[in-house]
Amino acid sequence: MTRLPIPVGLLRQFAGYVGIGGIAFVCDFAMLTLVVKALHGGVLWGATAGFIVGAIVNYALCVKLVFNNHTLQSRWLEFAIFVAIGLVGLAINDLVMVACIKYAGLQFQIAKLIAAAVVLVFNFAGRRTVLFSQARSHPGLVATTRLHQESV
Repeated sequence: MTRLPIPVGLLRQFAGYVGIGGIAFVCDFAMLTLVVKALHGGVLWGATAGFIVGAIVNYALCVKLVFNNHTLQSRWLEFAIFVAIGLVGLAINDLVMVACIKYAGLQFQIAKLIAAAVVLVFNFAGRRTVLFSQARSHPGLVATTRLHQESV
């Protein structure tokens, strides 16, 4: 039997991250719709509220269900960096969209699919590496490791 070059635990973690991203998107979209349709607010207010709700849901579920290790002791700092990585992902999304539409001549829907895939991998890798990797030997940064059935 051929072994996968990527550890099974990492693949499971990524699959969980993708699933949670879908849940967070539904919450984001629901908040956008609530603000615009029910509260008669502006689209940007709704999008901002949706982004915030989606980020909170994404973080809470990722910490609970996907990522076992915490590099930082402060959950507030961890959440702030989690969101900051997401904002960098948003900038990457926009750059990929522009490149695909303006320079590759792709339709915006195809460009969005490509951008979403790039950002998904970036956000997962960034968050896993910076916030949820095995404890490092930096003084004051080492926090906790939850025990799970399978270590990643």
